[in-house]
Amino acid sequence: MRAERYERLQFEGDPFATYVQSIGDAALVLPIMQNEKNVVERIVEGIRPIQCARFVFQSAPASFYN
Repeated sequence: MRAERYERLQFEGDPFATYVQSIGDAALVLPIMQNEKNVVERIVEGIRPIQCARFVFQSAPASFYN
């Protein structure tokens, strides 16, 4: 079986740091996350709308590590 994409949504009550770390951990073991840009895209796509509203005035992240 082969996966084409990794999806992980931020759950209700899921701290942002825990959510980001879980995607980072998955990136270490899953071959489908080829580069850092892909990891950042997965993080941004899964952020809860309430959390996303807090980041609306910030620029798009370029790195998972910053």
